[in-house]
Amino acid sequence: RAVAARYRVDLTPPFFVPAVPWPMPSVGCFGAITRRVSLAPNDEAVLAMSVAAGLAGYVVAILILSCGLAIGPDPSRGVDLNFQ
Repeated sequence: RAVAARYRVDLTPPFFVPAVPWPMPSVGCFGAITRRVSLAPNDEAVLAMSVAAGLAGYVVAILILSCGLAIGPDPSRGVDLNFQ
């Protein structure tokens, strides 16, 4: 959104694509889709908006991974990697 605002491109609010609750109930979504209401002024704007969207998803994924690794497993329970 910040890059689109810099190039004065109007976007719709994001439409979240829900995750399919099969075989277990799921909380979350597969992602979000935003449509461009106005045209991009040039190809550089299209490229910048596309790259910014991918980088934003990558940054969020790295932050969530870092939090998970920092918290770690419960020390009172052993980690069992035998799933048989």
